[in-house]
Amino acid sequence: MNKILIEEIEKIFNDKKFNEVIEKLLPLIKSTENNKQKDISLWNIYYLIGQSYRFKEDYKNSIWYLQKSVETTENSSNLKALGIVYHQVGSYNEAIKLHTKSLDLDDTQPFVWNSIAYSQKSLKQYNKAEKNYETAIKVYSRNIVKSLTNSKNSIFYPHSDIMSEAQLFVKYALEAAIFLSAKKNFNSISVPNGAAADTIVADETRKSLYWSEQIIKGDKTFLVMPNFFNTFFNKLIKDNTYFLLIGNKAEVLELQGKEDETKKYWNEAYLFKSLFETLDQKK
Repeated sequence: MNKILIEEIEKIFNDKKFNEVIEKLLPLIKSTENNKQKDISLWNIYYLIGQSYRFKEDYKNSIWYLQKSVETTENSSNLKALGIVYHQVGSYNEAIKLHTKSLDLDDTQPFVWNSIAYSQKSLKQYNKAEKNYETAIKVYSRNIVKSLTNSKNSIFYPHSDIMSEAQLFVKYALEAAIFLSAKKNFNSISVPNGAAADTIVADETRKSLYWSEQIIKGDKTFLVMPNFFNTFFNKLIKDNTYFLLIGNKAEVLELQGKEDETKKYWNEAYLFKSLFETLDQKK
């Protein structure tokens, strides 16, 4: 039997040829168990078969193969996938349990926090769902900030007037900055504005920085530069994740009758959805 490379299978899977994925992988299970097939690990074979059945909406087979994947090698990917299927068949508590185990292995997955909230919403546990949707947004925001490399050679994004229409993104950007400053052991955080911000933007050596530091009498202050917020905004509008997460939280706020908050979150979701779609049309 010719060996099959994982890249080949992933391409077929990404092309949504799920029957072909199943057809190619099923014969590999025994050969992998006998160590004859080394290119694709056994857990991944079970995982890809289970995922293929999931997208074919054959949930019985999907659960069986994904469970076998978990039993072979438990990881955040197969736990997450199995949790999604259990939600799809209406086993919401089991879905929450599996997603929680996935987060125990990797808590930086915003859509796993989102999935827990989705199952809690289905159980009408709206307060819990709201908290986990909020966590999903914060985790996504922190991931953006952690991906930034602070450099004077970074792309500088000028301030856009439309940013003033977004009431929530600054809150999440600042929360992520505070999270980062705590990780870097700063004593305090400061956001230059007005004339101070204008001075930074006019300085070619500093305007592209995302953050800087100021040390006074031994205390380190984390300075969040204007380009940090401008860059954060531009990353949000290039991806559909933010407005999807914001919209999901808006739904559960609405179910709780929190009218003022609901309005803020729906407005933010619609604004970023519009900006994303405008950019997408220009591609």
